[in-house]
Amino acid sequence: MSLTIPQRRERAPARPTLVLAAACLCQLMVVLDISVVNVALPDIGVSLGFTPTSLSWVVSAYTLAFGGLLLLGGRLADVLGHRRTMLGALGAFGIASLLGGLAQSPGQLIAARAAQGVAAAVLSPVTLTVLMLSFPEGPQRRRAVATWGMVGTAGGALGVLLGGLLTEYLDWRYVLLVNVPLVVAATVFVFAALRETDTPQGERLDVPGAVLGTTSMTLLAYGCVHAGEHTWDNVVTVAALGAAVLAGAAFIARELRADAPLIRLSLMRSRPVWTAAVIIALVGATAVAGFYFLSLFLQNGWATTRWPRVSPSSRSAGRWPRRRWPARDWWNGSALAACSRSG
Repeated sequence: MSLTIPQRRERAPARPTLVLAAACLCQLMVVLDISVVNVALPDIGVSLGFTPTSLSWVVSAYTLAFGGLLLLGGRLADVLGHRRTMLGALGAFGIASLLGGLAQSPGQLIAARAAQGVAAAVLSPVTLTVLMLSFPEGPQRRRAVATWGMVGTAGGALGVLLGGLLTEYLDWRYVLLVNVPLVVAATVFVFAALRETDTPQGERLDVPGAVLGTTSMTLLAYGCVHAGEHTWDNVVTVAALGAAVLAGAAFIARELRADAPLIRLSLMRSRPVWTAAVIIALVGATAVAGFYFLSLFLQNGWATTRWPRVSPSSRSAGRWPRRRWPARDWWNGSALAACSRSG
């Protein structure tokens, strides 16, 4: 994803208000799906037969695919055109959501969540780009971007509340199926608001870099999850972590040589840049992990006489109840957490 705003000639003027509505709705779906499944995790585990450690992949499959392919998704929109890319990503997101809601096994659900993450990685950056192109520089653009960011932040809190309501009164499958009408509405907005832009010639995509970066993060996550179930000196754990390091080194080497790298590593020489990157990584990691563990803890351990041990191991979160607990206790606690993040 380029750091500069591509200067393109639009074939017909866009409608800024509808563009803002389309961009905000798309971003809402992207952020919503990070948190909406958390309340449903105990029900998902019982319904599909997840093991305690494999349950975390319902969340990780989405976030890893999303984070690993985000930069490539931004570049893809620059190459193929913004309207075409948004419509394709919306279609893929809707289909993946439908398949996830109809999943009959852990593997099917994890695959659907990973497909959602891939579509979200394409959808999220293009929404910001169309805002930058549709609103002139100045107060209008600042208000549009602020609205876009506010809707994205609210999506995390809304996902928690919506997931609780759907799981409590309908079924866990609706936390995924709810995306289908949202996709339809967003598609209507995109058709009405956007006109295709001229695509530049000679643009290249750093597909090998994206594959290496995503592979490195996936192997790292798998090694940590496997260590939680076994030990850190287990052969599979060591092999996964070692392969993650090698893939990460290959990614850095690739980015240093690529003509159109996903990340210009020279930017990391700036202290404010790498400091901000580390802070964002830590905040993101703790927020996503907090949603995951709080969901399981508040629903499974709230009424016990002894509070269960909560640690960065999936093993401590692997005891979902035989009967479903009401989710209102989870709503109260998670609402406070969401408000603190919004602030």
